[in-house]
Amino acid sequence: MVKNIEKMVVTMMANQRQLRIHFQPIIRRQIIYWSITAILMSRKRNAIVATGLLAFASAGLAFPFYMASRSSRTPVIDSSKPLPPQATFRGPYINTGSRDVGPDHQTYPKK
Repeated sequence: MVKNIEKMVVTMMANQRQLRIHFQPIIRRQIIYWSITAILMSRKRNAIVATGLLAFASAGLAFPFYMASRSSRTPVIDSSKPLPPQATFRGPYINTGSRDVGPDHQTYPKK
């Protein structure tokens, strides 16, 4: 019985060697194929993400220019209607500066 078991073990080991010799190139090819596929997929994903980020940044940078060109056609505050409460509180010309005063003709001494 022990001899039969030894014979079976030797036969199994020989079969394993034959299988390993037979399947080793196939396994190697599969490993190479999947690694190349993973590299190409990650590059493709990176390209998709980079394109999306570029489109998002472009839209964000173009938005102020779009709003400025759109508002130049129509005034921000319509003069035919009364001012809204926020504008009356802050004033309609909060960021315009005082252009009606003119230049300062006085010279100031350096400290």
